[in-house]
Amino acid sequence: MKKLWFILLCFLCITGCDEVKDDRKNTNTFNKSFGSYEVQKNWVESKEHSTANKFFYVLEGQEQLKRPNNISINYGTNKYDKESHEIFKTAILSQLSMQIAGKEGIEIQANGSNTDNGDIVYTFIIKETKDNIVTTQYYIVGDYKYILIQETVFEQSEEVDNVAKKMVNSFKWK
Repeated sequence: MKKLWFILLCFLCITGCDEVKDDRKNTNTFNKSFGSYEVQKNWVESKEHSTANKFFYVLEGQEQLKRPNNISINYGTNKYDKESHEIFKTAILSQLSMQIAGKEGIEIQANGSNTDNGDIVYTFIIKETKDNIVTTQYYIVGDYKYILIQETVFEQSEEVDNVAKKMVNSFKWK
């Protein structure tokens, strides 16, 4: 019986390792001045829309669409150290609330968690019911700095959310 459990455990470990390896085959790692992150291979950096400080990604083949679902990532600085992350979150939420004040059909949801690398991440979901647009902002908190990964969904797609979450969870500061 012990041998059977050992064999089963070895099989599960090997299968899990193969899944991790397969996942890495399906992603490209991007190294920028602020850190690195992984993006699914069928998503490409849109050079046309990217700048020196903000990088846009779209599903391959949709680079020329007028309003493609997209994900952007950029680095920013702020006046908060990492331990003051809750004050930072409140400041972002206040700013978002001011931007939508008086507009109908817009809803904000907020929550906090950690990335797979242990960084604090705050997620803000802005739903525009009139235009059926969903914007999700992921703020990865650092000392006096942050990374904003923002997905904008014009046409419902679970893939966009999965690609953005992969970027968030694979992000590593330089």
